[in-house]
Amino acid sequence: MRRNIALAAVALAMATAGPAHGQDSDGGITLALADEGVLMCYRPNVRRKTCESTGFFERMGEGVYTSYDTLALGVGITLDMESPMWLQNGALCGPMREQDVMTGTLRMNGQAVAPGLARPVLYQVVQRLNSMIGQEICAWFEPAGDDYVIKASIDGEYQPEFDRPMKIIGASDGYRVTP
Repeated sequence: MRRNIALAAVALAMATAGPAHGQDSDGGITLALADEGVLMCYRPNVRRKTCESTGFFERMGEGVYTSYDTLALGVGITLDMESPMWLQNGALCGPMREQDVMTGTLRMNGQAVAPGLARPVLYQVVQRLNSMIGQEICAWFEPAGDDYVIKASIDGEYQPEFDRPMKIIGASDGYRVTP
């Protein structure tokens, strides 16, 4: 489970994520995907119909969004989170916040875990993210064949190790979140 929490921390950093530089420097692709509210599958396995995490954006105002994400923490364990974001230099940016993790919904096999029981696991996730708490995470999308690659910066520095494939999926396509 510790390895899966570490993987989820990276997924969380991406999910709550301007590019230092990027092909989508005008924000066209990123803005279109955010405004369309499409369901995104990060690190898809098309054969197994799985995603490391899923997410979509809801526009709250001009250039302001809420990111809704489901992250795999372990076999059968997921975390649903909401995070504020804004459009900045062609990317969607937001702070890595402890409160977004701690107010998330932990699920086991699709069933919500009572907040009191979830708190220790959520706290472990926060501890894994500790070095990123308070930093600005930005994400943007670049085309990759029929799909996309999500890229990220932390406090303005592009982080190529966080590049991940992303596929647009439909809610009825049968994909599920799993590590």
